[in-house]
Amino acid sequence: MRENAGDAPDHGSRTTRELVSNWWSGPDHYEWLSTYLATRGRQRPTALLVAGAVLLFGMVELLMMFSPAGPSHDVWRRGAAAGVVVACVAMSVVWLRRSWPSRRWSTVFVITAAVCIGVGALIERDDMSAIAACGLFGVLGGYVGIFHSVRLLVVNFTIAVLVVAVLAVRIGVADGAVLAIAKSLALLGSFTAIPVLCQLLLERLGPDALNSDTDALTGLLNRRGFYARAGDLIANRAGSQDILLVALIDLDDFKRINDTFGHEEGDAALAEVARALTDCAGASTLVARLGGEEFVVAETVGVHDDVLRRGRAVGRAITANTHGVTASVGLVTVTIAAGHLMTATGFDDVIRLADHAMYDAKRAGGNRVCHHAGDVGPGTAS
Repeated sequence: MRENAGDAPDHGSRTTRELVSNWWSGPDHYEWLSTYLATRGRQRPTALLVAGAVLLFGMVELLMMFSPAGPSHDVWRRGAAAGVVVACVAMSVVWLRRSWPSRRWSTVFVITAAVCIGVGALIERDDMSAIAACGLFGVLGGYVGIFHSVRLLVVNFTIAVLVVAVLAVRIGVADGAVLAIAKSLALLGSFTAIPVLCQLLLERLGPDALNSDTDALTGLLNRRGFYARAGDLIANRAGSQDILLVALIDLDDFKRINDTFGHEEGDAALAEVARALTDCAGASTLVARLGGEEFVVAETVGVHDDVLRRGRAVGRAITANTHGVTASVGLVTVTIAAGHLMTATGFDDVIRLADHAMYDAKRAGGNRVCHHAGDVGPGTAS
């Protein structure tokens, strides 16, 4: 029996519905993008940029309190403006902390920032100035599009539309409907285009960019990513008297965990070690998994810093895990002013020395640090 045309399944419509459903219910980008920034030492600059932008908005709101176009005449408007300024300062302080904000805090930040933008616009006396300020919803939407899901994007968009609608009515009464509609459409276009383009770009390019330099299990840099970032780390301190510290780490008797508890538990132990190394790392420290149970940490330190103490801190961070894992750590220190570090061969020599020091630690019984001062000669075990 032949199907009627009207009974044929609408594959195109179903595909569209599935795409929309997947887009709506899809996860956000916060965790993997945070990892991407962390492995490249970009979390701190990003946090400073966001904090600076929020603080700048707070300063603008503070200045508007003394402008005839701002909330300078009514007590309630000035009170609302003061609340916006305080909220901006508080949000900036959180972004200025050394630790990267959690996903929950970032969500609270987006909602609070959207409310602040809306309040800041609605309390202005000059409606044209107020609706221009609504362009900040597009900037905030870009942040949401990069870091978060479409659901939070809708929250920002809804607040923006409500605020623009109120301002459009006020402009329409004072200056005519045509101007109000034109201003509203221009803003609504930016509210939609900027965040959606950010979302789509991250969806298409994000995982590929992350996976090329990142270890899938731990989220740390892989060998390729480590070598790429190490060149930047050295180049940024070229000509200085700083010391390059490289710690090559091999987990002791790790095969026992896999054989006794299974590979799933072994993977959990590796992930825990990765978190421990990341937690004890500085803002510019590189942490990577080179393969198997081998990790590497690289950072620049001052000539008077206690490098052995730093190496022991790495070892203690690992042994504090819940899986009973210990590590042999090979530590190498080389003066960055030594020009050969700028070549791939020179850096390979440093890794080779660290590898030798690590095997010295392993032959000495494991769970210890062996140090080789690359510019001076053999170091000591500890």
